[in-house]
Amino acid sequence: LHTIPGTYGRKLPLPAILDEVDLLVSMAKMKTHQLMYVTGCVKNLFGTVPGLHKSQCHMMYPTRESFSRMMAGLYNELKPSFGIMDAVIAMEGSGPAGGSPRHMGLLLASTDCTALDVAQSTIMGYQPLSIPLTKELLERRYTTWHRLDQIHYPLLDARNLVVQDYQRIVQKEKSGLFSSLIGPFFTRHLRLHHQRKEAKPIFMEESCIACGKCVRICPGKALVLQKEHRIVVDYNACIRCYCCHEVCPADAIVIEKKV
Repeated sequence: LHTIPGTYGRKLPLPAILDEVDLLVSMAKMKTHQLMYVTGCVKNLFGTVPGLHKSQCHMMYPTRESFSRMMAGLYNELKPSFGIMDAVIAMEGSGPAGGSPRHMGLLLASTDCTALDVAQSTIMGYQPLSIPLTKELLERRYTTWHRLDQIHYPLLDARNLVVQDYQRIVQKEKSGLFSSLIGPFFTRHLRLHHQRKEAKPIFMEESCIACGKCVRICPGKALVLQKEHRIVVDYNACIRCYCCHEVCPADAIVIEKKV
């Protein structure tokens, strides 16, 4: 069990092999992500959390800001030595499951995964510090840079590679300061507040193949697969983590568009 910085003493089990290797390399794909806006070399480290503990993390850290705090702590605990990002064919739109391929023709690499993620979000057309995870990493001094202009690009400069028409996830206002502070003590109430603000996953019955993957992965146990091959959703139990959308092989789940 590892105590993750920034999670108020909470512990996460991590694979024992992480204590045995000489270095850790994070190999990611450039893509959009409904919960985190982008998923890069830092978010990619969530893959080290085994099995069902991922679902528990989504329950304990239901907002973008709280999940970013957990991920920043995990990054600091693991301290990857190198990051590589495949952006030859990237993903845009409703990622990470319902997105579309986008030819970029790029390969990104850095000894600082946080700097690499800044390059990624810049190329995708985001302001890097509008990404909650990047902002959290910088504020907690887990980066080797303290200003964006301190990031050095020895070859191609990410600021010259911005794709203006990249199909990005629309950004929302962050959770309020009060919600952030009471989160560790009133997680359920914070989750209900988060539910009212965030877009719901909508299940397209005509496209569903009744595989049950969404039901099995749902951390809130909000989904039921009925005999007539129809998914019934308890939106009061849904925590808006979009794991169902992420694993659906039939592209049968869409995220509602909030006006």
